[in-house]
Amino acid sequence: MTVLTIIAAIVLLILVIMAAVVIFVVRYLAYHPKSKRKPLHHEAMAHCSLKLTEFVRTNNDNQKIYAWFTKNVDSSIGDHVLLLQHGHRQNRHEMLKQAEILYKAGFSILITTIRAHDQSDGKFITFGLKEAEDIRCWHTFLTAEQRFLPKKIGFIGNSMGGVTLLRTHYLYKIGAVLVLQSVLADLDETIKKRASYVTRLPGLLFQIPISTLIKIWTRFNTRDVKPHLWATAITIPAFIMQGGSDTLVPTTSGETLYNALKTDAKFKKLWFEVKQKHVCFEHDHTQAFHDNLTTFLYKHFVNAKSTQS
Repeated sequence: MTVLTIIAAIVLLILVIMAAVVIFVVRYLAYHPKSKRKPLHHEAMAHCSLKLTEFVRTNNDNQKIYAWFTKNVDSSIGDHVLLLQHGHRQNRHEMLKQAEILYKAGFSILITTIRAHDQSDGKFITFGLKEAEDIRCWHTFLTAEQRFLPKKIGFIGNSMGGVTLLRTHYLYKIGAVLVLQSVLADLDETIKKRASYVTRLPGLLFQIPISTLIKIWTRFNTRDVKPHLWATAITIPAFIMQGGSDTLVPTTSGETLYNALKTDAKFKKLWFEVKQKHVCFEHDHTQAFHDNLTTFLYKHFVNAKSTQS
């Protein structure tokens, strides 16, 4: 066997491995059929202190989407409700801890899910581009069916859930406050940096074929997912949480979004926790999560008029 043959074999092996990585990532990012989803565990619900009622609605693409709702009838802060949206490939269980904390703080709670997640219909993920319509559907549920005033509806989202909520407000100007935890600022940059972190190779080698295959397969263009650009049109109060040990989104994402927001500095906050990984602020820093978030919400959401006058 000649040296050239050995080199050719090595190059071919590398290309095959790279192709396998690309295909795996494409499927992981954009494809999520019901057979691949995390099940809802009754054990988790048994330990939840909230009495949640399930609702099913149909989105604009005739897909069934699911949510849990509980109205806080004993609240001392009035009819304020928080819509909680889980992250990429997660389900409603991810938001239960936040829901319990915020319900005790006086808020009604709607834990939503979107297409291609949880028990909802659909199999393709578009990182907020289409999912924003699902959130709009749930916002209509709150205003038309539960009779909440639009100015008393707040949005809280983890990871891709936060991207979706940011996109929803950008398009439809709904949601009176935004709380974003571990939210990416640019999808292509996130793919690039994540690929580089895992493979120790230049991320661009993977980002271009990944984005190209996703577009061919799903007709979803990753270049359109740029939350940092959407943020430049947003003026409502916003609270951003970012971990300094996050390996799923760039650790600079929180600061990038914070700086991009058009919101006045008095009405936005960035909580950067150096050792925090992706999401889970409410689990790893429970008391600080409660104190920081409820203080912000009471000041800029519940008492928004007096704050901004």
